[in-house]
Amino acid sequence: MSNASLSKERDKDKTILKIKSSAKAEFLEKGFERASLRVIAKNAGVTTGALYAHFQGKSSLFESIVSPVKDELMEMFKTGQDEHFALIERGQTDRSLELSTAKLHVFMDYIYGHFDEFRLLVTGAEGSTLAGFIHQLVDLDVEKTLEYINAVKRKGYSVSPIDPVILNILTNAYFTAVFETVVRNITREQADIYIKSIADFFNAGWEALLHFKGQPST
Repeated sequence: MSNASLSKERDKDKTILKIKSSAKAEFLEKGFERASLRVIAKNAGVTTGALYAHFQGKSSLFESIVSPVKDELMEMFKTGQDEHFALIERGQTDRSLELSTAKLHVFMDYIYGHFDEFRLLVTGAEGSTLAGFIHQLVDLDVEKTLEYINAVKRKGYSVSPIDPVILNILTNAYFTAVFETVVRNITREQADIYIKSIADFFNAGWEALLHFKGQPST
């Protein structure tokens, strides 16, 4: 690549960074629906036409900021679910709630490392293609929890049945509580205390509902 081409590519990257930085500020202040592309372009020091040269519109701009961290968290969540199923094979199902708590702290580390993006996801995504992020997590968790319950039953473990509707309601309450740290703009230090209380509360609730026994029934 020639020097001229490299310079042009660098200028393009700088312009994209300026646009995304301006867009993040606008989205955080006004949310997706009320955010203005004209204001974003003006604050980035570019024309609206230049903005459209890099992004198809407001949706693609919002997604370019938020989707990478949303997708990464979803992958982390799926990996965590796989680790729960691995406990069954190792005969360590009694560590399931302990693993859930440990993974929750890992997720919070990631969320607070990308706080603005997650704040946009849970408070500013209405009207965008990324609205309903918490519900996506709930649906995935409910699906995997039901699979997990069936898997441990097949291994001979004792676990009480649970109505999928109740499971969905409680799982929604759990994730809503977790993301209140973001909604309320709670500091990382406060969130550690808050999350511990949530984990203790819900772990006790799951034990009371499922009556899960860590060893196969005879």
